[in-house]
Amino acid sequence: MRLVFFLLSALLPACATFPALDETIDPAAAKAAFPDFVPFETFVTTGNDQTAAEMTDDLPLRAAVLENRAEQLRNSAVQ
Repeated sequence: MRLVFFLLSALLPACATFPALDETIDPAAAKAAFPDFVPFETFVTTGNDQTAAEMTDDLPLRAAVLENRAEQLRNSAVQ
């Protein structure tokens, strides 16, 4: 019985019509030039030079700025 259900569920998609995907591509996009390859080194960035201690020192200031911004947003009128 399980085999019958499996076969029916496997054969059911065969009844569907397959969309014409070739016609969905814009002719201008089909004729467009392929983008140039870029060396990997050009878009790799260097690491962050800040140490963990420097980042930790900046956190209270950043938190205060964010809290101030949140308070301004709470007090502003929504249009």
